[in-house]
Amino acid sequence: MRKGVALTVDLGILTEKGMVWMEMDTGNDDPAIVLSKSTAPLLGVDPANPAPQPVHVELAPGIVLQGNAHVVDNLIMDGNIGVKFLKAWNITLDLKHGKAWLAPAGALKSFAVFAAARLISPDYFAPDPLW
Repeated sequence: MRKGVALTVDLGILTEKGMVWMEMDTGNDDPAIVLSKSTAPLLGVDPANPAPQPVHVELAPGIVLQGNAHVVDNLIMDGNIGVKFLKAWNITLDLKHGKAWLAPAGALKSFAVFAAARLISPDYFAPDPLW
């Protein structure tokens, strides 16, 4: 067995009630944006409506998160941003200082956004069938 760790990076969205943190999830290829019930109203989404709902939020000047949002019961994070958004941006992370810069894919100009990186499960042990 090998000791396993994971790194998650969250983008911050400043709302009227404070910061919400959206996990950047490169493994989520669903086009929907996933929101917790507590986060949904902060982004203009009805938490009681199970149907996909439009969301349009400016992360920073020039960076808009838009699409259909699904509200999920028992989500342990504020929300999740998948590949549909991420593939449109070049993302530079400064893990030491908790900063990120996004630039449209193929562009030279970048925009600063709020970001946080967390080390997950440093004591997690899992068998690795390849080793």
